[in-house]
Amino acid sequence: MANNDVVQQLEEWKQKYYQSITDLEQQQSYDELLQRSLARLALAAQGLDSKLDTQLTSLRKELRSKKTSLKLKKFLEKWKMPSPGWKSKKRIKTKQRVKSWQK
Repeated sequence: MANNDVVQQLEEWKQKYYQSITDLEQQQSYDELLQRSLARLALAAQGLDSKLDTQLTSLRKELRSKKTSLKLKKFLEKWKMPSPGWKSKKRIKTKQRVKSWQK
């Protein structure tokens, strides 16, 4: 009986281990997809504002350097966003740009 319990516990731990590996691989895949999407979004927003362009360029550079998520988080926390006034002027350009892409 005791031997069967040990074998069963080992099998349970083995399954937990394999599930953890699968979860980790899936999370890494999501992280890579998110980073690629963020880089593409930064490229698409290029040209809307000169201050924003500087930050977007540095963001794309950081993403290309394949830093860890923690380092990217620290980088993003250092960002200073442009003043809210730029949004209203640039929103029109963005809408025009999106419409031109949809054609």
